[in-house]
Amino acid sequence: MSSSRRTPPKPGAPNKTRAIALKYDGNDLPQVVASGQGLVAAQIIDRAQNADIPLREDPALAQALSQLDLGEHIPEALFRAVAEVLSYALYVSGKHEEVLRTARQHQHRTSEENARKDNPRDEGIS
Repeated sequence: MSSSRRTPPKPGAPNKTRAIALKYDGNDLPQVVASGQGLVAAQIIDRAQNADIPLREDPALAQALSQLDLGEHIPEALFRAVAEVLSYALYVSGKHEEVLRTARQHQHRTSEENARKDNPRDEGIS
């Protein structure tokens, strides 16, 4: 989750708080699952806090991610910034080892599949 939080606006002033929620399962690219400003941002932040999802304040990243549609995967240009946010979130939530294990298993399966494609067996040929 990436969020931008500032001091509360003065009465009558527009609320510029922006929050973006990302989903990442370790197998595919992260994707935007919620995005909003003002009251919607406050609801995203509140739900994340209630679900013990770590928050990270990064106004520039939140602005960039807010340009994406819901369900859209992050673009290559944002890989590094989002990786830093996810790394932080996984570490503080204690889930980093689980995700690393899943990624390693996926990488191992992919390597085995590629090896089979590169070295087909000559079954039935003597």
